[in-house]
Amino acid sequence: MTATPAAPATTKRKNPYRGPCEFARTDQLPNRKREAHELTDLVVAERVVLLHSPSGAGKTSLVEAAVVGELCEEGFCATPRLRVNEPVDEGAVRNPYIHSLVSYLLARCGAKERADDDLSLSEAIARWRDLEQPGPGRTVLIIDQLEEVLTLNPADWDVKEAFFQELGALLAHEPVWALLSMREDYMGGLDRYLRFLPGHLRSRYRLDYLTRADAILAMRLPAERQRVDFTQEAAERLADMLAVTTIQRPGEQPEEVGTPYVEPFQLQVVCRLLWKSIRKHRGDDFTTIEVTDIGQYADVDKALKLYFGDTMTNVVVRTNADERTVRDWFEYELITNQNFRSQTLSPPQAEDPKAVIAQLEDGYLIRGEVRGSSTWYELSHDRLIKPVQDSNDTWRRAKLDSWQSAAYVWNDNDRQAVFLLPAEELPKQYRKELPDSGLTGIERAFLEASADRARQNGVRARTMFAMSALAWIVFAQAIVITVLVIALLVK
Repeated sequence: MTATPAAPATTKRKNPYRGPCEFARTDQLPNRKREAHELTDLVVAERVVLLHSPSGAGKTSLVEAAVVGELCEEGFCATPRLRVNEPVDEGAVRNPYIHSLVSYLLARCGAKERADDDLSLSEAIARWRDLEQPGPGRTVLIIDQLEEVLTLNPADWDVKEAFFQELGALLAHEPVWALLSMREDYMGGLDRYLRFLPGHLRSRYRLDYLTRADAILAMRLPAERQRVDFTQEAAERLADMLAVTTIQRPGEQPEEVGTPYVEPFQLQVVCRLLWKSIRKHRGDDFTTIEVTDIGQYADVDKALKLYFGDTMTNVVVRTNADERTVRDWFEYELITNQNFRSQTLSPPQAEDPKAVIAQLEDGYLIRGEVRGSSTWYELSHDRLIKPVQDSNDTWRRAKLDSWQSAAYVWNDNDRQAVFLLPAEELPKQYRKELPDSGLTGIERAFLEASADRARQNGVRARTMFAMSALAWIVFAQAIVITVLVIALLVK
């Protein structure tokens, strides 16, 4: 690849890397051309296709930035990206999953009718076609994150069955194609409903993580479009840094091993920070990204730490959750004392825990795994463990009082007494009485333990003082008696 001439210094380049955000229909996907062609051909030929992949492989970006465009070239009209997660009061609508698809569809086209009218999916698509895509053309229904129909309420089998019956009838009797996408770890939950769908979803396409060659293209092509040469050597070095995972064999310490793949999510996050750092230090008119830049600016953990912090801010703004509570949930529910990923059944405490979980899953920070009627949550990747811990430590130092930071130090050191506060350092308002609310469990336990120790030390000090005073009294009495005895002997 040959570098093109540099843009004029007065032209401010746009960061070409998406970071954690999905590619949109107006974006240009830097790779995955083969996958886009294969998936498009499959949809055209088979009508109903299930796209599946591991979390973070880039299903949404592939569909939005590549497949939709190719479908349009084939004469199809693709709906907006629809999901089944639109919140609705239970019993307020005929079917909450159909209602969600209709809500997404009508919201994108400015229809006067609202989803509250409880239109059928067929009626909503017809209305969308009239407003957005008039004239001939076959419709492709795009449903993203279909696993949500299985996870939002694992117990409503009859409601799910009605959803798949209506969806299947639409696909069987009307000129509508469908591209459904979901995380592959939930595919088994579809078996109960496959009989309602044309072809029983036998037509499937699996999207894997990036190969090293595709990962290098994903680094170099966006930079080239901004007239910057991301050298082959630099791209290979960064690929080496990203293509690792942590494993632990029974009885052995965890170790990092190389992988034959790169996760698109991590690549985009790291490359976005890399571009930002180079522009900050070298100005906007830089023309190359060299191996030395990778060594200086491509810090994987730092990029993920910043991303985690930004996501926390967004979650707090959108859900009104307590940031300290959510951060504690990450560190003490999803990470073990030995710094491994853990799983929990409990969502973070918040006014709307479902909304918090949805935002965290959309940000690729966590993933849920359905077992029976329960959902277990865990970090989406081992590489997030250290960034989460580092981000939490930085946040606590900046946002919390010194005694609150000390509480987490005490907790992280097996709650040893040596890390407790002395009596004079206890917050004044807590020295006599602890409040019933406003503290995390760690903070309350820390203050209680510190107060108990202070009381014990106080009792011990008073006892020592009393014993010392008694000793002095006895000593004084002994002196007096000795003096009297000596005086008697002299007489």
